[in-house]
Amino acid sequence: MRIILSLAAILLLAFAAVGVYFAPNIIRLWSENPSEQQASERKEAEARKTLAFASLTERLPKGKPITPRKGLDAESKKRWEILDQNLARHQDQRAELLKALHEKTRKFFVESPGEGPRRPVWPNPDELLLDEVYKNGDPSQPGLPADFPVSPGETLTRVNADDEFHFYHDIGLSDFLHPFGFGYIKDRDHVAGFSSHGFRNLGVPAHESKRWRINHVQLVGILSHEQPVVYLTDKLPSMEQVRQGKTRTLDYFEEAALPSLRDGEDLYIVSKDDTIRMLGALRATKICQNCHDAEVGDLLGAFSYTLRPAPKETKQ
Repeated sequence: MRIILSLAAILLLAFAAVGVYFAPNIIRLWSENPSEQQASERKEAEARKTLAFASLTERLPKGKPITPRKGLDAESKKRWEILDQNLARHQDQRAELLKALHEKTRKFFVESPGEGPRRPVWPNPDELLLDEVYKNGDPSQPGLPADFPVSPGETLTRVNADDEFHFYHDIGLSDFLHPFGFGYIKDRDHVAGFSSHGFRNLGVPAHESKRWRINHVQLVGILSHEQPVVYLTDKLPSMEQVRQGKTRTLDYFEEAALPSLRDGEDLYIVSKDDTIRMLGALRATKICQNCHDAEVGDLLGAFSYTLRPAPKETKQ
């Protein structure tokens, strides 16, 4: 019995000696190769700092949104309802992660759909949190703006707003509003992870008819100035570029088209030769009311588009 106890004591001493010898190296390796849990906690801390609450009150336009004089027809109402549903669906994905981050309801990087921080799902939660989903878009204008009409009496052909033109305007609205960038809106003064509205990759995808492409787009502001203005930007319009303060007055086409949008139309379109000019309404939806003092359907602004024929596809 004494022999067994002696052997046990010797073994314990040996293990202790080995531990003392290797402990510094184990600690050093552990600190140089932090566990996945440590990496996640560090990432969470960085996200809390980067995506802290901020107020949007001072960034919102001061003017009162314009209520349509003639109201929206049933077809137009349906289009804006569909847009609102799409915006909410995309916004909810990131808002849920940001809410979890700030309210600590769960570990945003572990318990997100897909099980674990390295899950191969799209969009990746890390990309959503940091708003990197569409950062590879091309912010340059595809082409030049139209240069007509040059006088208020110039003859132009009015064009019917068919499915293709609504299709391109819907793309413009979704791209500019960028629902992934809405963030978590606790209230107007506590918004986390908001990314400014702005075009990121205009004109993708193309309509199945393949007749037209958007060559240029400009943002028309109606709330922040005494008279409507068009913001001049170096690239595709964004609210960040709008703050450069470069503007022009409405041209003859935009002056003629804006009253129709005030009345309740969503698109006003004219053509000359092989070029289309289109003014498209930017109206408030339910999700916009989280920040904007507007009724659903109120006019917040407009997009002034130039469309030209789509390039012919070459046969392989």
